[in-house]
Amino acid sequence: MKILQINKFHYLKGGAERSYLETAKILKAHGHEVAFFSMQAKENLSTKFSKYFVSNINYHQKFSIVKKFQQAIKAIYNREAYQNLDKLIQEFKPDVAHLHNINRQLSPSIIYALKKNNIPMVMTLHDYQLISPAYNLFNNNQLYERCMGGKYYRCFLDKCLHNSYSKSFIAMLEAYVYKFLNPYSYIKIFISPSNFLKQKFQQTGFKNKIIKLANPLNIKNLNDSKDNNYFLYFGRLSAEKGIATIIKAVAKTNNLNSKIIIAGEGPLSQKLKVQSQKLGVEDRIKFVGYQSGQSLINLIRNARAVIVPSLCYENAPYALREAQSLTKIVVCAKIGGLSELIKDNDNGFLFEQGNEQELAKILEKIDNNQTLRKKIISNIKDFRNNNNDYLNNENYYQKLIKIYQDTIKQS
Repeated sequence: MKILQINKFHYLKGGAERSYLETAKILKAHGHEVAFFSMQAKENLSTKFSKYFVSNINYHQKFSIVKKFQQAIKAIYNREAYQNLDKLIQEFKPDVAHLHNINRQLSPSIIYALKKNNIPMVMTLHDYQLISPAYNLFNNNQLYERCMGGKYYRCFLDKCLHNSYSKSFIAMLEAYVYKFLNPYSYIKIFISPSNFLKQKFQQTGFKNKIIKLANPLNIKNLNDSKDNNYFLYFGRLSAEKGIATIIKAVAKTNNLNSKIIIAGEGPLSQKLKVQSQKLGVEDRIKFVGYQSGQSLINLIRNARAVIVPSLCYENAPYALREAQSLTKIVVCAKIGGLSELIKDNDNGFLFEQGNEQELAKILEKIDNNQTLRKKIISNIKDFRNNNNDYLNNENYYQKLIKIYQDTIKQS
């Protein structure tokens, strides 16, 4: 089968990109031909299909009024993306296209190129973009659902995108245009990595078929881990991830012997370091910057536990699943899709989002009770071995290829 994988970034930027790239590897390993369509970037992985990638667009840059208008038009309908994808299709002739994150840099214009060429489409939902311009349902440091249900004008009024009127106006306009045109109706099957995200979509009246299938996860030497005296957070350092809750929790502990390691970079990097100094815990928290590959695996494998303190509606983050795959205790906020994978006081621990007092007590309980840690680890192994979110590559492939086949039949 010839399969076209589409995502706006062609390098390991986040969870969506990991899913996009891992899926391609699995498909290639099973003998399928895979083509890519994405955006030009210096970080991109090498591929012969890069000649078709669209010009780089960075919406975080400052632009003149004229440039902002041009970028707004591209975000809503990228003619270059339509034309380039059409050319790629003529060369590659895919049997099916699998879309991931396409908004703004690629735009839904690519759906029309696929439809024109009668290419069946599948799309993985990595966020809430199709039901809200506030794609992570988070704004002004709190949960934000005011744009849902077609109330897209709230995005502009509340500056729901990057606290910017201009960016929020573009997001609002894009949402209204595509609510009217409804290009996503051409996509036969959507994939949701969590039940929570699926239910959120259905609450808004989203009618398209959604199938729950966890993102691919390939971790080796699952049980080769240690229990060193540190707790670990790894991921992006941004407001919605709730890292400040960890720092506040450490300041409230009275009997915590282990340190905290924070691995990652992001817009709050410096602010979090200053916060740890103000609270007098800078000697108990170590910032190690962005980590990837084997160095990150080693950090996870040797941690006492992993903390996922998100304030936003997480889908099914790799941080949680990767930690459980390495038989690590996970302490996470009781929000979004996180609680689907954690049974409190059984295979991990849950705390109310943003509640540093509750988090502090859990960290102390884990730190000072080796018997409890062994019990939780044993439960993690049982849970992992009996849960579909921890499919091996072969099982993931079989489920995904059936979705492709069903999509082709329906088309």
